[in-house]
Amino acid sequence: MIIDNLYDEIVAEGLSMPHSPRVYDGKLWVVNSGSGEIGWINRKDGSFNPIAFCPGFIRGLDFVDGYAILTLSKPRYKRFDCLSLADRLEEKDADAWCGVLFGSLSDGSIAQWVRFDGAIQELFDVCVLHGVKDALTVGPHTAEFNNFVTFESLPDVQVPQSSPEASAPASEPEPEPEEPKKKTRRKPAARK
Repeated sequence: MIIDNLYDEIVAEGLSMPHSPRVYDGKLWVVNSGSGEIGWINRKDGSFNPIAFCPGFIRGLDFVDGYAILTLSKPRYKRFDCLSLADRLEEKDADAWCGVLFGSLSDGSIAQWVRFDGAIQELFDVCVLHGVKDALTVGPHTAEFNNFVTFESLPDVQVPQSSPEASAPASEPEPEPEEPKKKTRRKPAARK
């Protein structure tokens, strides 16, 4: 079920584990994960209009230039029991896989894909970073991590004391606290 929180209305029902509702190009898009489909919701009658089948449990969805970017996951317990996705995979004699698909919104064709085998079994979301040309992922337990974190100094805070002298009016006004100073980001370590 898809719910419009602003108006407290049900927008669509009868979906199988819907994920990632997004508005793009004037349409409400959603992945119907339990059936392995991406499609859009007709706002007049609440119907789901699938445009493509994907061989996995879809969770993540974003868009760029007329394409949907989708993340697929393998089943957690070796099978997609009780989901129509299992039947669709069997009909197509296909295995579920984990990866990222780039699908055309105009005809539902898959333009590009990246498949992950091995330890990676699930992907949860995807986000297009518009204007970024050289993105870098830094793990939390790496030396580079400390160089990518920005801290802001907190202003000095005067803590009131409970003694009678502290509550007496001061003869001169206290100076205004200084603005917090920002530390700048250090340059990342050179790649090898």
